[in-house]
Amino acid sequence: NVTGMHLRKLFEERYKSVVSARVVSCPQTGRSRFGFVEFLNKKERDNAIQDMDGELFLSTHLRVRNASTGNPSNRRKPSPQPISKLNTASKTCNNNNNNNNN
Repeated sequence: NVTGMHLRKLFEERYKSVVSARVVSCPQTGRSRFGFVEFLNKKERDNAIQDMDGELFLSTHLRVRNASTGNPSNRRKPSPQPISKLNTASKTCNNNNNNNNN
């Protein structure tokens, strides 16, 4: 199970402007589902997207993308520094559990 600490360490080894990392777990299985990595430097964020997408990490291939902004009313107020978010997702949550919502 991947934690925010695992994710942060992975990205900090290559990109010095990493500010934070967190992982969201699947509520049904408790397994890590996707994570967010924040960068101070947009160029490093863009390089991470290019370099880390598809990389094998703890038996899972990472999907690395820009995080979507979601509902505009739920957005945080702008940070004083230009922080970029990167969404790292893996298919670790059992998709059969999603069918229970139907």
